[in-house]
Amino acid sequence: MRRKLFYITLTYMLGLAVSSYFNHFILITILVISILIIFKPKIKFVYVLFIVFLFSNLMMSFKINTFEKDILINYIEETTYNIATVSSIEKKEEGKYSIICSIHNINNMENSCIAKTLITYKGDIDKPWELLKSNIGFYGKLGIPKENTNPRCFNYNRYLKSKNINTICRISSYKIIDKDREKPFLSRAIINISKIRFLFEKNIPGDKNVKGIIKGILFGDTNSLDEDTYDEFRKNGTAHVLAVSGLHIGILYMLFKKFFGKRPNILATAIFILLLFIYGTISMWSVSVTRAVSMIIIAIVGKLINQRYDLLTGISLIALILLLNNPYRIFDSGFQMSFLAVLSITFIGPFLLRNFKINQGIAVIISVQLGMIPYIGYNFNYFSFISLLANIPIVYLTSILVPLGMVGIIVFALGFDCSLINLSIGSLGKLLIYVNNFFYNNGKMFIDVPTTTVGLVVAFYLFVFFFTSEYGTIQCIRRNFSKLIMPVVMILVISFGAYFCDRTPFDKAAVVFLDVGQGDAVHIRFDGQKNILIDGGGNVRYNIGERVLKPYFLRNGIPRVDIVAVTHYHTDHYLGISQLIECFRVKKFFENGKKGDTFSFANGDLIKILWPVSPVPKEVQISSDEENENMTVYKVIHDGISFLITGDLTEDGEAKILDYYAGSNELKCDVLKVGHHGSKYSTTDSFLEAVSPKVAVIQVGKNYYGHPDKGIVEKIQKKGIMLYRTDENGAIGIITEKGQIKVCINTKKNTALNYSRRT
Repeated sequence: MRRKLFYITLTYMLGLAVSSYFNHFILITILVISILIIFKPKIKFVYVLFIVFLFSNLMMSFKINTFEKDILINYIEETTYNIATVSSIEKKEEGKYSIICSIHNINNMENSCIAKTLITYKGDIDKPWELLKSNIGFYGKLGIPKENTNPRCFNYNRYLKSKNINTICRISSYKIIDKDREKPFLSRAIINISKIRFLFEKNIPGDKNVKGIIKGILFGDTNSLDEDTYDEFRKNGTAHVLAVSGLHIGILYMLFKKFFGKRPNILATAIFILLLFIYGTISMWSVSVTRAVSMIIIAIVGKLINQRYDLLTGISLIALILLLNNPYRIFDSGFQMSFLAVLSITFIGPFLLRNFKINQGIAVIISVQLGMIPYIGYNFNYFSFISLLANIPIVYLTSILVPLGMVGIIVFALGFDCSLINLSIGSLGKLLIYVNNFFYNNGKMFIDVPTTTVGLVVAFYLFVFFFTSEYGTIQCIRRNFSKLIMPVVMILVISFGAYFCDRTPFDKAAVVFLDVGQGDAVHIRFDGQKNILIDGGGNVRYNIGERVLKPYFLRNGIPRVDIVAVTHYHTDHYLGISQLIECFRVKKFFENGKKGDTFSFANGDLIKILWPVSPVPKEVQISSDEENENMTVYKVIHDGISFLITGDLTEDGEAKILDYYAGSNELKCDVLKVGHHGSKYSTTDSFLEAVSPKVAVIQVGKNYYGHPDKGIVEKIQKKGIMLYRTDENGAIGIITEKGQIKVCINTKKNTALNYSRRT
């Protein structure tokens, strides 16, 4: 079997991905063992792959254990004095920096854990490069990065773990405690390289946007870039040029080969490798840069010693080393995209060259773009109609700007005037923005796409890479279909396993109480087809509609919302709805509902309005208290299970509703959305008695109002009502099956608590 390292790396990746779901890992391990026992493969290498699969589980378990036993975890939310060594520093915006460091002493306790801490520092730093490799002392409260609180949404905790970061902290002051200490040669070199970068950035010509483009292309730093401009690059499929990647390193390598030929001398090679290390340090060694530099060095050394270089084996070796160092990298989108691009070049590129008469450079661009389309659609939920065409001029301009920028950095570092080079760089930056904006065409060249199942994506890539490979192509040409059966079966088994691992209890939930911070948002799903959203949260400093609600729907395979409705017009209920309407498909917006209004669906499901009797029009100005008393109260009935959605209903409003429905069972429900985020001014004893729920949900986030009130929480619990809170449990899903209620929460424990349905 050729390229055995590739199969070892692929198996190791598969094991890491599966082992993050412990129960699933056990089932799949049993399945693999069963296959080995039944088929008894004669190829001994199969048993090697099985051992690699098990070893990957041990490595992931070891890494998880390392993070969990970090001594810093014991000091979360406590003010501590810390001494840390700074490994990197990045300017996020004016007066704000991100510092990655290793805390080796906390409150005079030694910490030997290799996990790092991400510090957000607010303030000005005159010479930020002086912090690198220095020990700093600071007071601060450590925190745990937030996990995805809504199903399938961005997991900040796992993202930071992929960069070996386990804790976060915000500080407003620090002190360098070893400023006069003599640092090792390598540390001094890194400091000087970073100094050159920070100073060079200040001399980049143009407005903030042009500077942001140039910093993105040369250093992978997009913090200065206007958000709308960056969004245009992302949706055009050209944003990869704004993150220092294999493309940039490849451009430099191409120029190196052009000037020095196929067999460069030792001195030229050594200088080029040194430049690669300098450029890697400037761009802070992202995964794509590490991969590209490593592959080029392997290729150069191979030529010097007359050894054939195999791209697939090289990429496999580098991936394996990176994942052995930190298994969590398997979840990093940068890692996934970087290696997926190389696999696309390796398999799809030669296929295009064999079957179509196109230029090799064009074949590389097309193969990468074709390889990225399903991944981008799955992970980022958009599809660009123009990405293939837009990338040709963008990549061409980038191929000029990167070497020109490197020359500018070298000239600047040597102390010479580089104003002419800077002027050229600035002009190229403006041209890049113009060309990309031209292809963007006011957002008409892309569409939002909902996430499909991961099993389909895995199946697509495995089938495409297999049938475009040399082996797959030859067997198809020779019609040796018997030799295709086993690979096809293995692809289907792996794809099914991926589909199984990606399932979540929320897929069956009829009602999901979303975590939108301090606010309400209730997603109702009837028969998996009709989607209704009641309230949408809202924050004046954060676009909940675009950054929380839209990703939630798309990531869970929902292309549109059929009905959006509101309980009232307070910011934390209405603003997110208005923002969602601007960026997502919404068929109908319902407001100013009144008692008797009803939405009927299949199978007897319905939503009816219980209050108010006479709605107050939106344009009529009333006080906040009056709005809370007269808000829209919804009753949802699905599969015989009832839900009461009360918005910010207060005790005065509750009293009016109790009087109106006195003597009836209209207010009784199985699940109560507790009014006003658990405020002490709502959820009276008489109201709870009339409603008599089995399950209560409080939608609440970090706030300064004291929500939820401790007395309200205790009152609900004393009545034997199961209570859930979005600030503690994340999203809360209600599954109705055969007259029972199942509650699922977006955490790793207690994901299926059963309660009997009310008789």
